[in-house]
Amino acid sequence: SRRQRQMCIRDRSTLLWARGRERGASESPAALLHALPGRSLDPKPGTMWAFERASRALDTWRAEHPGLIWRGDMVRPKLPGRLGRRYMSTYGRGAPSYPQFMTHGVVPGDRLAEAAPAIARFDEAIVYGPAHCVDLGALVSARAERALRLGVGEVRGEVLGMARGPHRWEVRTDQEGRIEASSVALCVGGGLSSWLPDANLS
Repeated sequence: SRRQRQMCIRDRSTLLWARGRERGASESPAALLHALPGRSLDPKPGTMWAFERASRALDTWRAEHPGLIWRGDMVRPKLPGRLGRRYMSTYGRGAPSYPQFMTHGVVPGDRLAEAAPAIARFDEAIVYGPAHCVDLGALVSARAERALRLGVGEVRGEVLGMARGPHRWEVRTDQEGRIEASSVALCVGGGLSSWLPDANLS
């Protein structure tokens, strides 16, 4: 009804399931989390801080959902050409700044062959950890179900806009009118830049 659409949800944790492309990340079959995504192994400022927080959360959740999260190492073979040289040079530059919780090193080809025959043809590789492989869709569903059991509210609909007031955030949706909150966690995957167009997310 019109009156229901003008309601305001306040002071309650609320899980908002968005429709549209923002929801795609929640339905991915798998995700890989590691500390050094991209072609450079010299981390940008803030990368390790964010990775450590995410890694700790996944380690905690792995105890509750052991069949949905796997922990291991990331292998970056020394590929032929520019990319392989880039891996090695940026690793040499960045490794001294890696935090203590990370393991890392250059592994020769004979040891690679023992660990993974598929990469035995490379002379050496940079191996670092931890890395996490996640059954993302199943994990999102499991965490959402747990939140709902604990009394978190749920809204399904389209997010029309979001704005920061003097003291609180206001999120407008097509289902519940608006939601007011002291903080908002955006879990929109590749849609993040559309919500924060002025942020440097490259």
